Amino acid sequence: MIGSIFVKHVRVEAVDAAAIQLLDGLLVVVGRRAVVATLVVDRLPAAIRPPQRGLGVPRDPERARQLNIAACDAGDDPGCTNLAEALLSGDDLPRDLAQAVLLYRRSCEHGHLAACTGLGWAYQAGLGLPKDANAATSLYVRSCAGEEPMGCNNLGTLCQLGLIGKKDVERAKALYEQACRLGEKRGCANLDRLGSRGH
Repeated sequence: MIGSIFVKHVRVEAVDAAAIQLLDGLLVVVGRRAVVATLVVDRLPAAIRPPQRGLGVPRDPERARQLNIAACDAGDDPGCTNLAEALLSGDDLPRDLAQAVLLYRRSCEHGHLAACTGLGWAYQAGLGLPKDANAATSLYVRSCAGEEPMGCNNLGTLCQLGLIGKKDVERAKALYEQACRLGEKRGCANLDRLGSRGH
């Protein structure tokens, strides 16, 4: 068992590799819109399509791109966020920072918190945007308040390093702990580095 399938607000538990193969490319009609079924594994910041990470099917970045474009065109914010991540990293697609920022911003405005975290990272790292720690902070605060784990982790890093004022290790610990509790492994690792887990 590797995860759960979410189709808008419908959840199907205990999905196996065979089920994912059947879902690859499936368009599910919800109301008047067609959206691509979304796979969520280990509470990743954004939904991951099976072909993108090779989960239960052969890894196929091009197929993942097609599915994410179809989902995004249908108004599916997780699909737009997936596409933004791929465009930002340049791992599977030609890097396009401007388009990544546009997609993150649109999905964030629609309330998709993983997109807000992605946009925050673009501000923090100066990827397609001028570096702006304050803008990044605002986005991470919003994400973390909605229990988006990577937003909590990234906000903890800003606090720990003093990138938004004085260093605040205690606040960083609390944020890493929240990220870890929500399933973000990097939050757990950062907590361990501070020697705080289990204390």
